[in-house]
Amino acid sequence: MTARADAVDDVIRYYGHVTDNYNAYADGTFGWHYGIWDPGVRSNAEALLTSNRRLIRGARLDEGARALDVGCGVGGFATWLARERGCQVEAITVVPHHVDAARELALERGVAARCRFRVMDMNALVSPPGRFDLVVNQETVMYALDKRDYLARVRRALVPGGRWHAIDMSIRTGSLSGAERRMHELACRSWAMTPLLSPPAAIRLIRGAGFEDVSVEDVTERTLPSARRILEYCDVAERHLSALPEVKLRAVPELAALRRHVAGGRAYSLGLLQGVFRHTCYYARAPG
Repeated sequence: MTARADAVDDVIRYYGHVTDNYNAYADGTFGWHYGIWDPGVRSNAEALLTSNRRLIRGARLDEGARALDVGCGVGGFATWLARERGCQVEAITVVPHHVDAARELALERGVAARCRFRVMDMNALVSPPGRFDLVVNQETVMYALDKRDYLARVRRALVPGGRWHAIDMSIRTGSLSGAERRMHELACRSWAMTPLLSPPAAIRLIRGAGFEDVSVEDVTERTLPSARRILEYCDVAERHLSALPEVKLRAVPELAALRRHVAGGRAYSLGLLQGVFRHTCYYARAPG
């Protein structure tokens, strides 16, 4: 296998085994991301939907618009967008059984005619030029192996003046201590992510890929309630895992993936609280 195939296969295995855990976290929204706790938000489900709304802020979307959701999971955001805005939504994931789950969710939500789900590796994103008015990444840019190449593919897929919006995990600007580097490595290894970018580094790549009107918003402070909630979940899960024999933890794929899930959740959430990581919104426009 090539390094790229190995990396993608790791993502498929990991997310294939933790689907139920992520769905339980999502409180019926099927949103597998950190919530944004704007003023007035009172629950995890509301925070997750607030993140969805932040992701499309400033985008012109109507019934004739086309959007692409890259790294769609089981279709939480894609089906929400189709229902909220009435636009056509295409969505891709590398996990085959997530496509089936997403199609079922679209049927349940009454938007099957406006949603199309496909298995596709974002690192090999293929689209007719100028197809989409909006491309979104909700905590998925960190899975792009060559981010400049990926962003260039996104730009080509957008109509002139089309928008690319992302909410992504980032690392703070500046040097890290040894303990902070180990925290970063643990989060990336556990969640099968590529090394996280600092916001300035991400902005340079976005502009280098040919985007204009690039802006960034740091929403770290508003994700901290989600970080604390995830840490509480990690405490419970760790107690459960510690009661099991090591041989079983290694032999059962779902348990091994759960242990990774918990390790990544603890590392990234602690890093948010300690200022090592930043949670960042990116907005950019294709030329034209």
